[in-house]
Amino acid sequence: MYSKIQNLRNWIKKYKHWLMSAFLIFGFVSDSLTFRRVAGVFENTVMVVYLIITAFTIFVVNYLRHKENRSAFLEKVYLFSPFVIQFTLGGLFSGFTVFYFRSGSLVSSWFFIIILLTLMLGNEIFKKHYEHLAFQITALFTAIYFYLIFAVPVFVNKIGVGVFLLSGVVSFFVMLVCMYLFYLFIPGQIRKHKKIFVIATFSMFALVNVLYFTNIIPPIPLALKKVETYYQVTKVRGEYRVMDETKSKFLQRKTMYISPGDRIYVFSLVFAPAKIDTMITHRWQYYDTIQKKWITESIPSFSVSGGREDGYRGYSFKSSTKEGRWRVRVETARGQVLGTIVFNIKYQPELQELEEKML
Repeated sequence: MYSKIQNLRNWIKKYKHWLMSAFLIFGFVSDSLTFRRVAGVFENTVMVVYLIITAFTIFVVNYLRHKENRSAFLEKVYLFSPFVIQFTLGGLFSGFTVFYFRSGSLVSSWFFIIILLTLMLGNEIFKKHYEHLAFQITALFTAIYFYLIFAVPVFVNKIGVGVFLLSGVVSFFVMLVCMYLFYLFIPGQIRKHKKIFVIATFSMFALVNVLYFTNIIPPIPLALKKVETYYQVTKVRGEYRVMDETKSKFLQRKTMYISPGDRIYVFSLVFAPAKIDTMITHRWQYYDTIQKKWITESIPSFSVSGGREDGYRGYSFKSSTKEGRWRVRVETARGQVLGTIVFNIKYQPELQELEEKML
């Protein structure tokens, strides 16, 4: 039996790098293919299960590390536990990346997206530290916090500053429960790393709050599913009829050809979980070539009611627009950017060939 265990140790040691990478990639690909809705029952169930398995496996690894005379079964558990942590954390952080990227504009949320990607890649880069309890606890708290940022709004059916702060409080409470359970079985290790735990968790808490109050964190659980410009938008028996050019220019910035005084419409689809009502704004901005900056012209707003699978439909329009480069930023009431559409306006009195579409 000893020789079999020793052979297993040697085999894992030889192929550990490839195995850890395989578990990371598998976790990322599975989430990317299966995660669709931030408020979905399946997605949230998987993430909660990942969190529970991660916390339990961290406990198992550190409990067995100092247990003498481990049985053959416990030795196998100890040897394979790092792969489990690799898979669950990889799945969690890749899932967060998918959700947060879908929720926000890359331009406005780039720093937060980079943090998520760094954490996900760090799951691979820092795998040699997975046996260090301090690193494991820090990663666990980060995963709990990032999850609750969008889970708490879904649960309480509200979004806003108060709900965001509640997410942080609940994260600390959940982490304290985990630490208490760890302390019951591995008190020596918890006392040894206590200072690092406190510094790491409060540092992450402070960083996320700075990102939120500077509107860098995407406005999850809201998600922009579509934003487009049209020549006309009208609501007909609960549906939206739009007029657009017959020929679209793929992968090119759209140019709207109008006569002076004509209206330009911007239509957006914003997904929100059921029972969440909030305000969405369209920030119309014109690029001033002299001042070399975007100038806000108007900020119309409308309410969004959650629950529609394809997103809540809303639009705004502007007339008497100048020729040149324009953009419309779809934002929350706090100014968090869901997405942006950039287009050109050019005066051309001839009528364009338009076609009717129903949305």
